[in-house]
Formats: sequence, C-alpha cells, structure tokens
Amino acid sequence: MKLGFRDWPVRWKLLALVAAASAVPLAVTTLVAFRTGSTLMRRSALELLAARADDLAGDLDAFHLGFRRATDRLATMPGIKDFCTLPAAARREAEPRIEEMFTAYGAADPRTHLVALFDRDGTITAATIPGIRGRNYAFRRYFQAAVAGRPTTSEVFISVNEAGAIPTIAYATPVKDAAGRVLCVSLVVARGEEFWELVAKGNGSAGPGSYSVVYDQFGVRIAHSSKREQVFHPAGPLDEATIAMFAAERRFGESTRQLLEATVPMPEEFSRAVGGVVTDGLESVAPENGLVTLGVTRRLTTVPWTLFYFAPEDTVLAPVQQLVRETVSV
Repeated sequence: MKLGFRDWPVRWKLLALVAAASAVPLAVTTLVAFRTGSTLMRRSALELLAARADDLAGDLDAFHLGFRRATDRLATMPGIKDFCTLPAAARREAEPRIEEMFTAYGAADPRTHLVALFDRDGTITAATIPGIRGRNYAFRRYFQAAVAGRPTTSEVFISVNEAGAIPTIAYATPVKDAAGRVLCVSLVVARGEEFWELVAKGNGSAGPGSYSVVYDQFGVRIAHSSKREQVFHPAGPLDEATIAMFAAERRFGESTRQLLEATVPMPEEFSRAVGGVVTDGLESVAPENGLVTLGVTRRLTTVPWTLFYFAPEDTVLAPVQQLVRETVSV
C-alpha cells in the first residue's frame, strides 16, 4: 500500500525537501542556460546565414550582370545595325557572316545557350541554333519589352522545342538607330542549369542541412539547392491573370498552367517574394512535417528576384540541447 506525502515519517519528509531544494537551483540553471544558449546560437546562425546569403546574392547578380553586358555589347557591334536594315534577300546573303560572328561571341562564355537577332516583328533573322531561324517568337514577353525600347532580363523559362526545351534565361536589348528608333533586338540566352548550379554551390555552407531558394517577383520558385522537384511551382496561389499571362507565352511549355496551379505552399516565403521584403530573422515551418527553419532573405539588385537562405532549427540548436542533456544527467 502506497503512503501519501502527509503520511510519510518526518525523516522521509525532511529528506524529500532537502532533495527538492537542491534540485531547484539545477533546474533553474539549466533553464537559463538553455534559453541563453539558444538565443546565442540563433543569433550566430542568422549572422552566418546573412553572410552566406550576401555572398550568394552577389554571385547571382554578377551572373546576370555579365550576360546583361554581353547582350548590350552585341547590340552595338559593327555590322549589326546594317544587318537589321537590309532587305530580306540581302540579309539572307549576310546571315553566314553574322552567325559566324555570333558563334564566336557565344563561345567566349560556355554558359551561353544561344545568340540571336529578332526583327521588329519577332522573327529570328540570325541565330547560333539553326532550328529557330525564320521562326516567330513575338509571344515572348522579354521580346515585347525589348522591342518597346527597354533592355530586359526574362524570368527563368523553358526554351521552345527547336531550341532544346531546356531551362533558360534570356537577355534582350533593343538595337537602335541614331534617332533612337528600334531596328531589331539582340538576344543572348543563358543556360538555366548554370544558374541552378551557382545556387547549389551554397548548399550546406551555412551548416549541415542549410539550403537556398530563389523566387521570381510572382512567387514562383526558379531555383532550389536541394529540392529540384519544387522548381517552377509557386509558394502561394497565383491569380488567374498571372497564370493566363504565363500560359500565353508558354513559359514552361505545354505544362505551364499545370505547374503554376500546383502550389507547393510556403506562405511566409511567398509573401516576402511578392512583396520584396528583406529580413534577417525569418522562421519558416514546412507544412508537410512541421520542421522549423531559420532564414534570411536578400533581394537581388539586377532583377526583382528574392533569395532565401535557410538552416534547420534543430541543427542550429543541437549543441545547446546536447549541453542540457549532459547537465541534467550529472
């Protein structure tokens, strides 16, 4: 038969009180140490994430800046303006010379997928990929912006079948005459895989399990260093007008609408990517497993894309949790 505390002998009660009194300082000390240690580890992790995010954002901006400059130079190369103003028959005769120049130009950077020229109607008049020559791609939004007079960097998209149907990023620049009229559009296209590899190089650099994600201004994932299957899926629901816009330009080929309607939800990331919010103290919870990650965000300076850099909270706090276990077991 078990005795209640009030029925214990006085000696037992005294021993129990002494034991409890000695345990209280240990419990309090452990709690304070855990809270203090957790705060310090979080702060340290966020500082490391911020440093890695700054480095990666700089690399991604440099990627864009390099291709942006290449496209701008192409638009001012000798012979380009003259080629754009030639009659159709004369242009066909000049194509081999221009395309030879384009081939050498693209070979200078192995990350280049394509170098080409559009006429004002959106038809390719010269290209390093013969299959697209003579075809019209006026439905591409980057062409529409460039022919309107604005140098443009596209979102990540899947190229047309005749250009390999691969992930790409297009850089388009209007070629203008002395009066500022647009004669044609120069185009340099980068391989999207090269951009993805740049993002993937940062995987784990802020500690075990750390990773990075890049979103465009619409909240669509365009790079993920560890979960490639989530790329091209938005982190929140897109409105019908946005989905229709991308479907019309066949951004991801025939699967555009299907991909954009299949949301992989991350509400915090979505709101920051769409709103352009930059923070060094983001906590994100994965809906599928409830795991918490600590993160920072950076907005690229060359394009309106947002970089997220994350580390699992469990990994960050593991040293503190180990210390608590060792303290309690003493």
